[in-house]
Formats: sequence, structure tokens, C-alpha cells
Amino acid sequence: MNNKTIVRIAVIVYAIAIAMFGINHLLQPVYIGKIVPEWMPGDGIFWSYFTGVCLILAAIAFVINKFAKLAGILLTVFLLLIAITVHLPPVFEADHGMLRVPALGLLQKDLAIAAGAILVAYRGH
Repeated sequence: MNNKTIVRIAVIVYAIAIAMFGINHLLQPVYIGKIVPEWMPGDGIFWSYFTGVCLILAAIAFVINKFAKLAGILLTVFLLLIAITVHLPPVFEADHGMLRVPALGLLQKDLAIAAGAILVAYRGH
């Protein structure tokens, strides 16, 4: 298999994972909505649906390779904002002087997915 084929397969697998996150947002809007910061305008359920649709649209863009660079950049920005505003603050809420491991894991997950999004955006460029 050549590199182009391997990269294409990797992008499709990545897109499937992103689409699954989007579907999860649509299927569990109340649960997802609970982690939306209170300072955000609107309610958490709106943001759950909105981000779910955006995640699915990004996945479609990656698969059909149309607007994939824009989708990758926007997904990266979105994930970094989520990492900073939602997952970073709880990491430093001391629990007996230790970092909160579950929050740290969610932060790491979003940073890793953001790194994947920027790689998809700039593949072959």
C-alpha cells in the first residue's frame, strides 16, 4: 500500500470517530449539555445539538474531501476551546493536593483529537 492510500484510510477512520462523537451529542443532549459552562449564552442542550451537527459535518467534509482543510481548522479551534474552557479548569481543582485524573484524561483526549484535526487539515499541503 502506498502512503496516499494509508493516509486516506486514516482520514476515514478519524472521520468515523468524529461522526460518532457528533452522534453522541445528538443522542445525549441533556448529558452533554450539563458540561457546557454556565457563562455560555443559551442552554446546554442547544450547544449539544449545535456541536453534534458541526462534528458530523466535519466528518463528512473529511470523507468527501471537500472543504476538509476548513473543517479541520475549525474542528481544531473548537476542540482547543473545549479543552481550555471545559476540561482545563477542573484539572487544577485540587483533590487532596493531586491533579484530578478524570479531568486530565478528558483534556488529553481533546488535545489529541485537535492534533488529529490539524493533521487532517494540512495533509499533503
